[in-house]
Amino acid sequence: MADRPLTLRFSVDNIANKRYWATAFDSSRPDLLQGAPRTFKLSASIDL
Repeated sequence: MADRPLTLRFSVDNIANKRYWATAFDSSRPDLLQGAPRTFKLSASIDL
């Protein structure tokens, strides 16, 4: 597999780890959804 292109990806969501409201709506009762905390993502792909 040494001759196959390898792609690595890394990302961070909410890098400052701030608390926030992701959504607020009222569909018969009030709902508040807190946003996700700091999240790390890593992926790899190989072209075959």
